[in-house]
Amino acid sequence: MSIGLYTGIMGRLLSSLFEFKLGEKRFLKVEVNTFIESLTNQFGTIEDIYFKEGITGIGWALEWSVQHQLLKINSDEFLADIDDILYKDTVYSFPHKISKQELVWRANYFYWRGISKNKHQNRYRHLCHRECLFLVLEDIEHIRNNTDTIITDNINDVLFLASYFWLLAKIFMLKDQVIETLFYKLKEEITYKLETVAKINTEEYDTKHLYALIALAEMFTISSRYTRFTYWEQQGKTYTDKLLGKVNKGKPIDRDYLIELVLYMLLYTYTKEKKLKDIMNNLLSNIPYNKLPNTFYRGKGVVDIIGSLLKSPTHIHDIEDLLLLQITN
Repeated sequence: MSIGLYTGIMGRLLSSLFEFKLGEKRFLKVEVNTFIESLTNQFGTIEDIYFKEGITGIGWALEWSVQHQLLKINSDEFLADIDDILYKDTVYSFPHKISKQELVWRANYFYWRGISKNKHQNRYRHLCHRECLFLVLEDIEHIRNNTDTIITDNINDVLFLASYFWLLAKIFMLKDQVIETLFYKLKEEITYKLETVAKINTEEYDTKHLYALIALAEMFTISSRYTRFTYWEQQGKTYTDKLLGKVNKGKPIDRDYLIELVLYMLLYTYTKEKKLKDIMNNLLSNIPYNKLPNTFYRGKGVVDIIGSLLKSPTHIHDIEDLLLLQITN
């Protein structure tokens, strides 16, 4: 079995820890230790450095779990080897060898590691995290600037915009001029995209394209609220409502109820509207749970988390990353 985040041990651990925190699952300390031991025993054998099944996703999930009080470990000690591997790869590799989306998730790793708060922290390690974060942003822009068409209808490009804007929103608080410039530039690009879509008949898009556009509109809305740009936030909510209306008119055979569940939960993290909770409970009843893979990514893991959150809505905060990675490829 893989030990990665999407379909392996790390994903199972993350799902179980989340359910345990919400009181939905009995989880013994020995089980946690078994998961951790499985991870550590295989660290040295992992050749995959990427996010889905490799060390970037494993490291991100462990750091995220620690900072959300799901797991009690010293992440500086536990992730030191991953830090070093990703530092070397970031400094010495060529950006065109890695996709834009992968770079966004790597940047997320360095972002979360950079704000970790362990005992006896090494300030130089944290400086390296910040240095790598900026290097990855530079790599992303290098790829984008060498692409003939930045704004496309390609689903992956749309989802990239959603996750990249959310990343920039999170690091906007650093008050760095480079980040602010990138943030405002991307805002213009996204609003142009959403305004263009709003003016045309969205029935021209298939359901998967609509899902991607909804994710973009939702992350634009959530990011705008996070950075306190009220007018942008209102714009994003308008785009989101219009696009969701189009999906609800679609044929059941074209719909992916699990993806819709994730999209509505993203919206619910923002609005907390009761009608959205009712919609999600209805979607849960339409998802063939027993036929889903036993994975965190688009499987039983994420359905279990969302089902638990609906029973404990007070815990719904700062889970955008968990939901967003379910939509991106």
